[in-house]
Amino acid sequence: MKRFLKGIGGGHLAVDTSNSSHKGRLYFAWQDVAEERFQIVLASSSDGGKTWSKPLQVNDNKSASNQSNVGIAVNAQGTVGIVWNDRRDDPSDNCFRPYFTASFDGGKSFLTNQKVSEDAGCTVTPDGKPAPERYPNGGETFGMVACHGPFSSLINESNWPFTSLSFACAACSSVSRAVSRLRKRSSS
Repeated sequence: MKRFLKGIGGGHLAVDTSNSSHKGRLYFAWQDVAEERFQIVLASSSDGGKTWSKPLQVNDNKSASNQSNVGIAVNAQGTVGIVWNDRRDDPSDNCFRPYFTASFDGGKSFLTNQKVSEDAGCTVTPDGKPAPERYPNGGETFGMVACHGPFSSLINESNWPFTSLSFACAACSSVSRAVSRLRKRSSS
């Protein structure tokens, strides 16, 4: 049950409205169980959802950690961006950080995952005691948009006992820098 709770969360759909060769393609990102842990996966459809590609794992870590709370967007150039809560940096699998990756080929492959922020969210109480029943899937959820290029994310932050919405300005610039680094690596 504990592992199940760390994976609660829905999938998200994005449509490529760019003028790229993938215009009209649908992308669906969600978390699925693989190797006894929750992983972020993506499938795409080029025929309006009649058929879908085989799901492709998006997170590239090999540690026994769980991922959750995926967000997805497609920018004006047809680049698919995905952000999620990732627990790879915490051996206890209780603390997570936002990670990001991008696909330049219509979701057939993804670039090396990039940590968006060093700030960790943890599923513990303010006094440090484990509280797996409190936001065990991360609590923070993402929404992501991409207008004319850069990806922007909105984060629902759960700071016990308050919850607030904040525009992740630092995360947005980190995501933009991550996309720039990923583009440079993919072109070399």
